[in-house]
Parts: sequence; C-alpha cells; structure tokens
Amino acid sequence: MPSYALRRLEWSVRALHQPAGIQGELFPAFVAVADELALDFDHWLAVAEGHSTFGPTQHSALQALSRKLDDMSGDDHQILWSLEALVAAPEWLAIRQLAGAVLEAFGWSAAPPPPSPDAFVQSRSDA
Repeated sequence: MPSYALRRLEWSVRALHQPAGIQGELFPAFVAVADELALDFDHWLAVAEGHSTFGPTQHSALQALSRKLDDMSGDDHQILWSLEALVAAPEWLAIRQLAGAVLEAFGWSAAPPPPSPDAFVQSRSDA
C-alpha cells in the first residue's frame, strides 16, 4: 500500500506541475479538470501521510502546496476553478511552482504523467 499511495501522490503532483494544456489532456473532456487536480492531490496526500514518513523538506513542500490549494477553495474563489483560470490565473502559476518544489524535494520527474489512471463515468444527464 505505501508504494501505491506514493506513486499516486507523485502522479498528482506531476499533474499539478504541468501547463494547463497538458493538465486538460490528463482527464476525459467532461471532467472539471481543476477540481480533479486538487481533489486527487488532497486524497493521495492524506493516504500517503497515513502510510509514509516524509523528511522535513518533503513535508514542508507538501504542506505549502496543500495550503495554497486550501487558500483557493471556497465560495469566494469559485472563479479559480474554471479552465480559463487554470490557463491564466496567477494562483495556478503558484500551484505549478509549489508542485515543482515537491517534485524536487522527492526527486520525482517533472515530466507529464500518463493520463489519469482513474475511471470516470459520465452520467446520463451529462451525455
């Protein structure tokens, strides 16, 4: 379990680090990409923290990224969760930089990850 959780955490950080155009290609067209990026990171960070021990630099980098995503959440920041914001908002540039710091702290590749390994099912109302 720990290695799987860390691999998934790595995937989510690599995805957060990519330019918006690449981020959009990681998920099916009907998915809210910005939301999925944040939710995936939040989930796998929680799982990995329960199964792994991080060094101080790693922990600090992960927490900085998590705090920034938290700061962008809530009703007052809904505009930040659109595809347009993913492309142009300075907050997403900051997320990419913080994700880069996490990649560096862990020694992980900054290359784009493969498409999301998760299964997404489109509801009939979305069809």
